[in-house]
Amino acid sequence: MRTTKDYLPKLLEYIDLTNKIPPNFVFPIFIIVYELTMERLQKKDDGCSYEEIIKTYQDLLKQFPGELYHYVFNVDETNASEKFKYIVKKVELLSSLNHGLVTLAYAVTQELLAGEPVDETIKGIEEVMPEHSAILTASIEVNKNGYIELKTTEFFDFISSHKIEARRIRSCVICGDVFWAKRIENFACSKKCGNIWRQKKWQSQNKDKYNERRRSNYVYKKVIEKTKGVK
Repeated sequence: MRTTKDYLPKLLEYIDLTNKIPPNFVFPIFIIVYELTMERLQKKDDGCSYEEIIKTYQDLLKQFPGELYHYVFNVDETNASEKFKYIVKKVELLSSLNHGLVTLAYAVTQELLAGEPVDETIKGIEEVMPEHSAILTASIEVNKNGYIELKTTEFFDFISSHKIEARRIRSCVICGDVFWAKRIENFACSKKCGNIWRQKKWQSQNKDKYNERRRSNYVYKKVIEKTKGVK
C-alpha cells in the first residue's frame, strides 16, 4: 500500500470528474446501449458499424459539460473499434465514480454529522457497484501471458491498490459536491460553502439570538422607510 501523497493527486482527479457529471444523468442507459451494440456487431449482415455506435454515444452525452464530453471522446486512436473500447472504458469509469464515489462520500458525511465512527458499521454503502450491469461488474479474463486476471473498472482497481482514509472523502453539506477533507472538521468543499455552513450552524445553535436579530433588522428597516422624506 502507498502513502497519501502517492494516491491523492489521482483521487482528486477522480473527484473533479465526479463533480462535472450532471446530477440527474442516468448511466444505466449505457448498459442497454452496450448490450444492443454487442448484439448488432455480432450480426455481420446488420450493417452496424463502430462509427455508428460512437455517434450514438455522442448523442447520449450531449448534456455533458464541454470539458467532460471532450474527456470521453478525445481518444488518440484512428481505428474505430479500438476507439470504441477506450470510450466504453471512460464511460465505465464515470459511471462507477457517479455511483460509488458519490454514495461513499454521502454515507461518510452522514455518519460523521451523526457523531458515528467511520468503520465497518457504516451504513449506506452496501451497493457501491450498480446492480445488473453488463459493463461495470467484475469479470475474469486471461491475459496475454496466460494468467487469470480479475477485471473491474479503473476506479475500483485504484481503490483496491491503495489504503485510502474513508472519513476524508465527503459530500459538501451545502452544494453536494464530493471533496477531500484536508481538515477533519471540514464539511464544506470551499470557502464560500464553508461560510454558508458556519452561518447555518450558528443559526441552528443560537435560534433565540437569530430570531431576535431578524426582528431587530425588520424593525430597523420599517423605521428607515417611515423616516424617508422627513426633513
